[in-house]
Amino acid sequence: MQGPKGLHRVHFAFTITFHYIFPRLTMGLALLLVYLKTTALRTGDEHYNRAARFWAKIFGINFLLGVVTGIPMEFQFGTNWAEFSKAAGGVIGQTLAMEGVFSFFLESSFLGLFLFGEKRLGRVGHWWAGFFVWLGSWLSGYLIVATDGWMQYPVGYSRGPNGEFLLSSFWKSVLNRWALWQYAHTMLGAVQTGCFVTDGRLEKSQRTQNTHKNNERRHASDLFSHHTPRFIVPRVPTIILPNISPNVSVGIFLAASPIAENGMASSA
Repeated sequence: MQGPKGLHRVHFAFTITFHYIFPRLTMGLALLLVYLKTTALRTGDEHYNRAARFWAKIFGINFLLGVVTGIPMEFQFGTNWAEFSKAAGGVIGQTLAMEGVFSFFLESSFLGLFLFGEKRLGRVGHWWAGFFVWLGSWLSGYLIVATDGWMQYPVGYSRGPNGEFLLSSFWKSVLNRWALWQYAHTMLGAVQTGCFVTDGRLEKSQRTQNTHKNNERRHASDLFSHHTPRFIVPRVPTIILPNISPNVSVGIFLAASPIAENGMASSA
């Protein structure tokens, strides 16, 4: 951990760990927003729509912070780990590009519709906007996990004439068995995070309850918090799977892998 390489590892580990706070909550809230909109559509209860609007604002702020903290992380693949990116870019570049071009733009586009287009879209159209926000966020999560899964269990590749990694089977890389287990663990943790945050909002509201008017104002957020934590069993212990986030394990891979030690990670 001494010298420029050690500094690069600490720098990248801090960036990727801090960034991971935000997409974890984003993916958790996305599913819960779909639950709220589905319940509102089925029951006609406007309180669920009010709760969805409240948490959509939190979702939007968190999504923005995730984008801002994720941009430096992408650059650090080139600045901190230039040799690794040059050698493995033909493989990991596929899933990273798909995450940005497909899932990220799917999520961000429909998030705009979900936040500002409720009146124009109508009840059913607004539900579909929420559904595609959830789909984009969870698809984005899978592609990132698949990228890390290849780092942990590389399959579907061949070696080029200069020793670089070349993608030989797209589906083997994307459907990596390591990635499937990681994804299940990641999504469970994301839902738990969303439940934890909404449950915390309920607890704060109960402690600061003063007047009937304040109760009505808080009901939009409290309703979601009241139903959600028991809805998706947030207290299921995740110790059954390796208790490590995929983004953090990317940093660990770059910090401790034999590939990095053999000179594929930049040391300058």
